[in-house]
Amino acid sequence: MDSRKSIISDKILQDFGYKDFIFDSSSLIYTYKADILSLVLDNFNIYITKEVVDEINNNKDYLYNFIKDRFKLINNRKEEIEIFYNKLEYNNKKRLTFADLSVIVSTEINNLIPITEDKNIIEYFLLKERVFLNSLSLIYILLKNNLIKKDIAINKIFEINRFGFYSKEVFSSIFNLILKTN
Repeated sequence: MDSRKSIISDKILQDFGYKDFIFDSSSLIYTYKADILSLVLDNFNIYITKEVVDEINNNKDYLYNFIKDRFKLINNRKEEIEIFYNKLEYNNKKRLTFADLSVIVSTEINNLIPITEDKNIIEYFLLKERVFLNSLSLIYILLKNNLIKKDIAINKIFEINRFGFYSKEVFSSIFNLILKTN
């Protein structure tokens, strides 16, 4: 199974209208490095769990300072995450960090669209047939919402791909959608 695969078909992605997203730490870092995080924060409702904040605030103070006061914090109770973990029917659940679990729990409870690069979170959402995005598909959504131009979208997906290590299939799918966009 390709852990970078999205269950969103091209058609669903083209008609995508959601505005409420929850980020994992990798996606925050990728979008920050590609210089699109500010645009995302300004145009969508972005949720981040306290556990993800703790994770990025550990050795990435620049990122926390950049996003503070610009997102909605989800503060899950530790017990709530532990109960979810204990009930979780997922073979690789021991690979999930507490921050990963907080994203999954918050996605399920708050009906948010997760933006993740984490192979363990992706594997879980694929298993549950749950819609999720990665940073490349988020760039396409920025283009579809006329928040960036096509040439910038192309540059940004190549930029993110340098540190994202996406499969050829995933990268090509988003790249071709961008090329087809007027």
